[in-house]
Amino acid sequence: MFKKDDAVLYGKYGVCRIESTQIRNFGQQSVEYYVLRPVFQGNSTVYVPTSSESLVSKMRPLMSEQQIMDAIGSTKDHSVIFSLDDQLRREEYRRILNSGDRAEAASVVSALIGHKRDGRFRLHKCDEYFLETAKKLLDEEFAFVLNIRPEQVDEFVSSRKNA
Repeated sequence: MFKKDDAVLYGKYGVCRIESTQIRNFGQQSVEYYVLRPVFQGNSTVYVPTSSESLVSKMRPLMSEQQIMDAIGSTKDHSVIFSLDDQLRREEYRRILNSGDRAEAASVVSALIGHKRDGRFRLHKCDEYFLETAKKLLDEEFAFVLNIRPEQVDEFVSSRKNA
């Protein structure tokens, strides 16, 4: 499915480059792994067993430049994030992060930033965690695809929204 040098999004590690596949022996069992190198996280290495559908399914292809532009322009209504029920919001955030729907994540991040900025919605711990986690993943993916630095993403997004 994936090959050497492909770039993928993998869980909390963000954008990773597939360095190789490798067979490792554990006792009498040999297991093949994808060897991933997170692009924005120094010298980390992540091993994903190629035979584990649940883990391989978390390796997602990066968005295209057009998909990023569409995500920036997205204005979906995410009223669930304004629920006073912390558990409901936490579950919705977990669903969004696990789904890999970056357009939905970008829309919620945008809404949270807006509410934080104008004070209409007090962000709780679960909101701040989602905002930090999702924003980091989105910034890294947008930066990689658009060939800019992660710290330039906010300016890029603002310029596109105001265009």
